[in-house]
Amino acid sequence: MTTFRVWPILFLLAFISIIYSCKTTKVITQVSERSSEEVISGLNERHTDYSFFSAKARMKYNGQESRMGGRMNILSKKDSLIWMNFKKFSIEGARTLIQPDSIWIIYRLDDIYEQGSTDEYLEYYKVDLSFQDLQDLLVGNVPIPASEDLMTFQSGQHYQLAFEYDERSYKYLVNENLTLHRASIKDQYNRTVVIHFDDYDEQFFAKRKDIEIITPEEGASKISIKFSSVTFDVPKTIKFDIPAHYRRLP
Repeated sequence: MTTFRVWPILFLLAFISIIYSCKTTKVITQVSERSSEEVISGLNERHTDYSFFSAKARMKYNGQESRMGGRMNILSKKDSLIWMNFKKFSIEGARTLIQPDSIWIIYRLDDIYEQGSTDEYLEYYKVDLSFQDLQDLLVGNVPIPASEDLMTFQSGQHYQLAFEYDERSYKYLVNENLTLHRASIKDQYNRTVVIHFDDYDEQFFAKRKDIEIITPEEGASKISIKFSSVTFDVPKTIKFDIPAHYRRLP
């Protein structure tokens, strides 16, 4: 079994561990009266269709035993690949390439790399998602239920939706403008993720995400991500070469 290093893919796992939620800067005391069908329709309209996604980001991680932070560049080509690099003080520490069947990670400071199947990595982290799911979650596309599948629906400061999907329990708070305010998701491994999105742009992409992951084994950890230079459907060159002298981890 491959020995996986955790920190180079913390950013991705924050999205794929379970899901998203969103937050708006607008203060709303009472949302308008809408049916569950109208809210579901609005969420579907927020779904992002794209062929190419790119962004820069700052990340801070605060866990039970470690803290770290740095900058990232992210590229995603629909149905093909996810590419990321991680920098600290302008020095690249790692570079990751995720494809439908394989994941590669280069550790620049150690002259080593690792490679494994995408299914093996996801199984190791107990993440029951496809490559397509990973790409959707990266840009903020979330599972949206049919109105008849809702367990509850209430109107107050937010629209509240609760439903079961793919062995997970979802609870969404939805803003007046039908963007997500917060999502709480619990999976079959008793892990819970609560995430707030803030600073939406004109494409309804939340450029700030604050994520809390709670697991029975490791307690609570928090990840804060601030995006910049977000673009859709502008292809860019992707480089991922492994130097010949790098040693592969067993």
